Amino acid sequence: MKINYDFESASCMLCGGVGLVYVNELRDDGNHWAAKCNHCGHVQVTPLPTIEEDEMYYNNNEQLRKVYTKQELNDTQMMYRYEEFVFHEVDVVKQFVPPGSAVLEIGSGYGWLVEKLRDDGYAAHGIELSQDKCDMALNRSNTELHSINLLHESPPANFLEAFDAVCMFHVLEHITDPIGFLKSSVSFLKNRGNIIIEVPNFNAYMKKYSQGFNAFSYPRGHVSYFTPETLSYTLKAAGFKDIKVFGKQVYSVENAIHWARNNVPFKSYFQFELPEGLEFLNAFFKKKMEEDLTSDCLVCIATLDV
Repeated sequence: MKINYDFESASCMLCGGVGLVYVNELRDDGNHWAAKCNHCGHVQVTPLPTIEEDEMYYNNNEQLRKVYTKQELNDTQMMYRYEEFVFHEVDVVKQFVPPGSAVLEIGSGYGWLVEKLRDDGYAAHGIELSQDKCDMALNRSNTELHSINLLHESPPANFLEAFDAVCMFHVLEHITDPIGFLKSSVSFLKNRGNIIIEVPNFNAYMKKYSQGFNAFSYPRGHVSYFTPETLSYTLKAAGFKDIKVFGKQVYSVENAIHWARNNVPFKSYFQFELPEGLEFLNAFFKKKMEEDLTSDCLVCIATLDV
């Protein structure tokens, strides 16, 4: 494969160092590639997409539509399918933030987390780039989200220094300036407020044992591929303290076996848990992945202390 791109002149989005090394092609885009910084080791997409390209990409829901066609799932079916993702997110928030706290979710998608946190006694609000998803959340359950692009638009004034916690689930890997984005998120937090972040793990176990999984893990929408080290580096550079990174295995051992056997995603349902009576197998698998930090995801919690 011949690539007509000068990786040696490209810059790292984290440390600013010049000089990247090709890592992998993207699964759904032939004009961008994954490359690793020679200086800090961060893996990123290069060349980086523009703000305008990203707005079009997310407004058209292109990442999900590369996996599920409208013949497989229409927009409403897609919304309800993704409700399943929120249950572990609620558990993550509850682990670190007491009920009654003010929580802001950035990148709310269909608004499921905001809705369920409100049901559980949190003062939850959400910011979402896609106006269509904001409209769907409002029509579904009267869950109001704010359609704002924080890269170049101002948030509501009453959001400033108003929240005990800010959370982002599978958002930071989509941001072309993650350090700057986190610095802007600081403005939402009260002093000693927490930020909670979940991202895919570049060191995921299955990348070594399934070529299909490895190839699938490079979508155009992900512009950063975080390891525990580079995620900590990003939070520290943004001014956060008391940074802790944990492994989080979202998908089950059933999903791992499917990838190992078939090298394609399983689309009939999300393989998060095992049937009754086999839960202990999944608990063992997930614990091992999380302890080794080879889980499919990473969770980071850090504190704003000014």
